[in-house]
Amino acid sequence: MVHIFVWVMLMEQNNVIDVICQHNKDGTIIPLRIRLQDEDKVVQTYTIKSYRELSSEETRLPSEVVVTTNILRYDCRINVFGYEKRVVLHYNKSQVKWSIFY
Repeated sequence: MVHIFVWVMLMEQNNVIDVICQHNKDGTIIPLRIRLQDEDKVVQTYTIKSYRELSSEETRLPSEVVVTTNILRYDCRINVFGYEKRVVLHYNKSQVKWSIFY
C-alpha cells in the first residue's frame, strides 16, 4: 500500500514548539516537557503529566491537520495555572520538528 504524505504547518498559529523528550534504545520517544511562548512573548515550560501515543486513525482535534505515518502523535496532559489541559503533540520525523495542537 502506498501512502501519500501531507503535512501543512499552521503558520498563523505558530504551532512549532520546543519539546524535551527521552529517546529509548527500542526507538520509542517519550515527551517530557514542552516549552513555548505565551501571548506576552514570555517562554513558559510545562511538564507533561501523562501521555499516550496515538495511532493515525484515532480522533483528531479540530485544529489538527492531516496526519501521516511520517508523524508520531501524542495525547498529553499538562497543568496550566492549576488546570489540566489536553494538548496533542506531533513529531515530524523527516523535519525533526515538534508541533502542538490545542
